[in-house]
Amino acid sequence: MKKGALKCAQEQLQNAQNATDRYWNALVGVLKRLGEILSDELGLTDAFNCVTKGDLGACGDTALNILGSLLGGVAARMLARYGLPWKWKEAADLARKIGGLIAEGIGHIKNWLNSFETLKKARAKVASLTKKGDCHSFVPGTQVLMADGTRKPLEQVQIGDQVVATDPISGQTTAQPVIDVITGQGEKNLVQITIDAEGDNDHQTDVIVATDSHPFWAADQGRWFNASSLTPGMQLRTSAGTPAQITFVTSQTVSDQRVHNLSVNADHTYYVAVGWADVLVHNCPAGGADEAEDAAEAAARAAKRADQKFARNNYLDPNSDIVQNREMTVADFIGQFRGGGIKGVMPGEYLNMTVADALRAAKAAKNTRLRKLLTDGRFDKEA
Repeated sequence: MKKGALKCAQEQLQNAQNATDRYWNALVGVLKRLGEILSDELGLTDAFNCVTKGDLGACGDTALNILGSLLGGVAARMLARYGLPWKWKEAADLARKIGGLIAEGIGHIKNWLNSFETLKKARAKVASLTKKGDCHSFVPGTQVLMADGTRKPLEQVQIGDQVVATDPISGQTTAQPVIDVITGQGEKNLVQITIDAEGDNDHQTDVIVATDSHPFWAADQGRWFNASSLTPGMQLRTSAGTPAQITFVTSQTVSDQRVHNLSVNADHTYYVAVGWADVLVHNCPAGGADEAEDAAEAAARAAKRADQKFARNNYLDPNSDIVQNREMTVADFIGQFRGGGIKGVMPGEYLNMTVADALRAAKAAKNTRLRKLLTDGRFDKEA
């Protein structure tokens, strides 16, 4: 999305409020001019009190009815005051003036009633989007990886607790405090994700259950995916750096389900346990679910731009999450991203190393030529 749903709803709310105020002020202006005439000429003032002094939400229909029926009352008063033939021209001029103001006032009231209905809908939409319970969440019992290496049930995590957080673009992992805890209740669309993490000799599968819009970092894709968009074969990022492959995904709607989530400082990510592994997920920022989606999409766009930069010159950032988690060898890297064009000048002892290991070895040996062959020299400091 180019704009978050919450931001868009807030803009619509402001526009509706501006329109409502504009039509109301125009109506009050007309009624004041009309009131002056009717008060001075005919003594009709009580009919406008609710509009000029009363509650805005309660007066719309009343004012419309008043203006619609005023012509009869005005005609009667005018007949009594201007009934003599030599006063008819004066009465006709006054009638045209009053009629014009009444017609203008009715137009403003209709516009105000329409804009007030739009305003109420906009307020309700913003309110629904800012409910904490609407944020992406997990079912009770989901374990969170804490900064000290232990795990704690999500519903027992408190504000101020330290959790492990990772920026998936840079790969930097830090301990970050929880700044808010979120609980939701009601109908939820739940997704059960079954994972078989590589490196587990028994290939034991484990499951995690999340709401359908909770973002998970797909290491092999280099971007965030909502739980409902995950498919078998995708690999999630784990805290250990090894891949956790998805084997099965199912979904169901539950009529009444309690769910929990966190808002984490800085990176806005944390790890949840799936069997022996801990996989990276997005948190729920203080702005709610919409901000989480925006942040996830912004990260995905940044990752795509980074890959595009290297692709233009047949390079890939070797420090990217994609390369690190796929255990890509130098030979695979050259074949896939360089078309095999530098094998002739690449030292043979590096070909079967992973890209990450080869870069570390090259850095230790001060072999800047090798690092430049792989990275175009743009990531020497990070290698």
